[in-house]
Amino acid sequence: MKSLVVYYSETGNTRKVAEAIYQPIPQEKELRDLASTKDLEGYDLIFFGFPVISRKVAKKAADLLETNAKGKKIALFCTQGAAKDSEFALAALEHGRKLCEGADILGVFNCRGEVAHKIMEAVSQKPEFHSWVESAKGSVGHPDESDLKQATEFAREIVQKVMK
Repeated sequence: MKSLVVYYSETGNTRKVAEAIYQPIPQEKELRDLASTKDLEGYDLIFFGFPVISRKVAKKAADLLETNAKGKKIALFCTQGAAKDSEFALAALEHGRKLCEGADILGVFNCRGEVAHKIMEAVSQKPEFHSWVESAKGSVGHPDESDLKQATEFAREIVQKVMK
């Protein structure tokens, strides 16, 4: 079985989670960033990671998913500033599922990722984002060791599903 862990990361958070997911995969595997990935062909299992931006899959990642997911076995993972059970995170995962129409979604994982200071500054000036800014303040230091252990366990569970 050949697996791909592909990710798009703006601040390094999603890259850290991708690396944690990559580690326990026992078979032939590749870890690639989105910029070096043209399509998803030739893989039996794909872990696809992205940052959440405005309750959605980041546009660059969304484009590849939307055009390449059909017929694939995919596990989605994401990072976001808000809490993992927040409306922001859940809406982005739902958006990811919709982009993967025709794919076999094996599972989803999300965790907090520290929001870049410049983003916090810019967004905090907009009253409509006040609740998000308050939530995102708790993202400092994430993904942390616990988040990465959970990502590794998620990967193990997905691999076990596929191997059955």
